[in-house]
Amino acid sequence: MKLKIESNIRSLDKNRPIVLFGAGNKGEKALKLLQNFSIRPSCFCDNNIKLQGQLYCDLPVFSYDKVQKMYSDYTLLLTATSKNAEQMMRQLRDAGERNPIYHFCIPFKVDNTLLSYEEVCRTEAYDKVYDFFEDKLSKELFIKLLEYKVTGNGLPLLKYESGKSFFDEKLIPEQENHAYVDVGAYTGDTIMKFCEFCRGKYTSITAFELDKSNFAKLQRFVEYSRLTDITLYNIGGWYEKSEITYYTLKNAGFENANVFSGIEDKADRRQKTMMEEMHCLPKEETAIVDAVDHVLAGERATIIKINALAADLEVLQGCKETIKKYKPVVIFDYGARPSHILEIPLLLKELRPDYKLVLRQKEIFGDSKTVLWAI
Repeated sequence: MKLKIESNIRSLDKNRPIVLFGAGNKGEKALKLLQNFSIRPSCFCDNNIKLQGQLYCDLPVFSYDKVQKMYSDYTLLLTATSKNAEQMMRQLRDAGERNPIYHFCIPFKVDNTLLSYEEVCRTEAYDKVYDFFEDKLSKELFIKLLEYKVTGNGLPLLKYESGKSFFDEKLIPEQENHAYVDVGAYTGDTIMKFCEFCRGKYTSITAFELDKSNFAKLQRFVEYSRLTDITLYNIGGWYEKSEITYYTLKNAGFENANVFSGIEDKADRRQKTMMEEMHCLPKEETAIVDAVDHVLAGERATIIKINALAADLEVLQGCKETIKKYKPVVIFDYGARPSHILEIPLLLKELRPDYKLVLRQKEIFGDSKTVLWAI
């Protein structure tokens, strides 16, 4: 396995002005990490005219036209999600931009860091996980994912996108009696996709949702959709039964509960502005968490989808007995934290050496994700 690093943020020419294109939450995180590498950007660039002329993170925000007039030679960093960066790239190419352009987005959900190229190259476990993957496409995607985690450039992954669902009919065995477990059910969006996938032919759905506000919406979704044989739990998935603190801000539209970092780190610009206007403070709430094994109490599962805002490993640890007994298809948004890249495949193969591991790139609710299936 060999990475091909064409652009490395650590080797930027610091003598050229560095312009961050995207004055939002992603840009703020990128700025903090760049400063850790002793890289000092000159300004932000943003298409939003309301931001132009303002300060963001103590840097001025300019229009693209003004950036072109101010500097002749500069480096552009697209500090946005891959999907938004792709649109920015088209804008810049249409404008005839000739200066260097890189996509630079923090590639982890809660860790403001990049993987070390040297560590990836010398750690044998990465080669071991590479060999776990079942087909050529999965192996190629694994390398591209590692390159993204090292550089922050996720644009090369977009060309691998195929489909918009966790439930890939080419990968998941067809049957009419699926028992589906959704850990991180949110407001029912993935349950709806599951029902489309199985055409309503299932025996049970078990859904976990930690956030109280999301759970209320999930209940309404089930009521209005008239789904049957579904059990909802207002708890989070974990490796044991416990009580944890999570961070939320419902009245500013921040409804994705996070157990690893506070709202000041996760809220975007719009949400922070609402917080200021409403004079509201982030909330810490407590919630019960429990292992899937405990909740199922020996009942079968054929599919377990885990999308738990970076708590994926803890959830997987709480599925051990179910996995050993039933060998369900397990689905992840892969690589939420640096350690998960190795720990999750290693644990899956430890629990069931007969698991086949497959990677595919999917557009999930408007975001490009590398999805891991254990089949």
